Amino acid sequence: MPDRVITKAEFARLLDVSPARVSQYVAAGMPVRRDGRLYARRSLKWLRAAYPLWRINWYDRGVWRAERILKDRPRAAPRRVV
Repeated sequence: MPDRVITKAEFARLLDVSPARVSQYVAAGMPVRRDGRLYARRSLKWLRAAYPLWRINWYDRGVWRAERILKDRPRAAPRRVV
């Protein structure tokens, strides 16, 4: 399944953070497409890797929410080779 392309505002709503916070993530190195949009799953994974919950000593709602979204997503069933 291809990664969904979303705007920064949609990503902010997904994480329940402000659009300014998403811009801070982008300034910190989150990958962005040339048109300024984001790949949803790739951005969630980047956020989890860049700001691991065990390492940060402050409460970042966006990071916590990204971790919850990635954990709650069902994984694809393994393919059976016949």
